[in-house]
Amino acid sequence: MTGALVSIGLVACTVGQPATPPPEVFTALYVVNNGPYPLYANFGDWAAARPPRLPLSEADKQTIEAGRIARAQHHVGTDAGPWLLKGCIFDVLTTSADQRDTSYVWAYGRVARCDEPVEDGVLEPQMGVRPEKLRIYDGRLGYFPMSLLDVYTGSAPPPRQ
Repeated sequence: MTGALVSIGLVACTVGQPATPPPEVFTALYVVNNGPYPLYANFGDWAAARPPRLPLSEADKQTIEAGRIARAQHHVGTDAGPWLLKGCIFDVLTTSADQRDTSYVWAYGRVARCDEPVEDGVLEPQMGVRPEKLRIYDGRLGYFPMSLLDVYTGSAPPPRQ
């Protein structure tokens, strides 16, 4: 009888305890070494965006420069897709060669940690400053050039609050 009460008490205690969420499983973490550069949702989406007859490395430089200019001039709309910036952490799941140049490799994965400061143009009325806002890309899946990634040697990023 005592054994039955003890086992019922143990079951009641374990059922009522909240389960701690399992840690995120990361495959292969990389850090973005240059940017901003778009994260493409589908394989081959970049083909329409890049200039023809231009080496892929030169097309990447032009894309990064255009992204930097747009951000400096505050011409990045809220509808702009995710652009990974230098320092963002990307979890590479698979890689595949580009259709035009097989030596150029695309990484498919998910954004482990990346955010971008955003200015929405609205001034705070009392102080005349723009409020701090972030566009957070964590969890987004897509394709990114492997040439813009370096192996990440730090610890896995903690979950956002």
